[in-house]
Amino acid sequence: MKAKELREKNTEELKRLLQEERIKLNQLRFDVSAHQAKDYKELQRRRKIIARILTILKEEKHKQ
Repeated sequence: MKAKELREKNTEELKRLLQEERIKLNQLRFDVSAHQAKDYKELQRRRKIIARILTILKEEKHKQ
């Protein structure tokens, strides 16, 4: 998900999306450690999405 798409969402949607992404990241970490998933790039993608969401939330907080 690109930053432009994330900026169009409101704060509540971003918080919900952040929570979902963190859950997916945790599940993916468990799968990789148990050798059930081999897509290591997905871990990086999830972390980047989480970082983008946190950045946008922080920007919105400082605008107020």
